[in-house]
Amino acid sequence: MADELAELMSQSSALTKDMAEATKIREKEHKQNAVAIENAIAGQDALKKAMVILKEFYGKEDEASLLEGQSKGIVNGINVPEMKTYRSMGAKTGGILGMMDVILSDFARLESETKADEAAAAEEYDKFMADADASKKEKHEIEFKLSMEKDQAEFEKGGLVTDLEARQGQLATANQYFEKLRPSCLQDHHDQENRAQMRADEIEALQQTYKALSDPDSDAALAA
Repeated sequence: MADELAELMSQSSALTKDMAEATKIREKEHKQNAVAIENAIAGQDALKKAMVILKEFYGKEDEASLLEGQSKGIVNGINVPEMKTYRSMGAKTGGILGMMDVILSDFARLESETKADEAAAAEEYDKFMADADASKKEKHEIEFKLSMEKDQAEFEKGGLVTDLEARQGQLATANQYFEKLRPSCLQDHHDQENRAQMRADEIEALQQTYKALSDPDSDAALAA
C-alpha cells in the first residue's frame, strides 16, 4: 500500500508539473497569437485608409493610364515612388491598388488563420487541463481511500503483533512448565512395565483378600 501511495503521489506530481508547463506554453502562444492578430487588423485598417486616399487621388485617372503612369513612375504628371511588385500566395503583378488589395487579403488570411490556430490551441489546452485535472482528482480519491485502508491495516497489524507477542509469552511459560512435568509424565518404558506389574500384583492380592473375607469357613475369616 505504501508503494502504491508513493506511485500515486509521483504521478500526481508529474501531472502538476505537466499542467504548469502546458499553461506556460499556452500563455506564451496566446500572447504571440494576440500580437499577430492585432498587427493583422492594424495592417488591414492602415491599408484600407491608404487605399481610400489613393482612390481619391487617382479617382479621375483611367485605369490604363494609371497603370502606364505607375509603370513609368509618373501619375498625372507627378512623380510617384517606385515600388517593387508585392508577391504572395496568389499575388499577381498589377498597379499599386491591386498590390495593396493583395496585401489586404493576405492580412485578412493571416488574421483568420491565426484566430483559427488560437481557437484550436485553446481547445486542446482546455481539454488537456480538464483531463489532467480529472485524473488528479481520481488519483487523489484513490490515494485518500488507500491511505485510510493502509492506516486500518497498520492498526490491525499492531493488534496482531501485540496478540502474537502475548501468545508467544504464554507458549514460553507453557514450555517451561512442560519441562518441569517431563520427568513425571514421560517415564522410561521399563519403568512403566514394572509399575504395571506391581499394580497387577496389588490388585490380585486385594482380590484374594476380598475372597477370603467373603468365605466364612476360610482361615482368614476365622482369624478375623
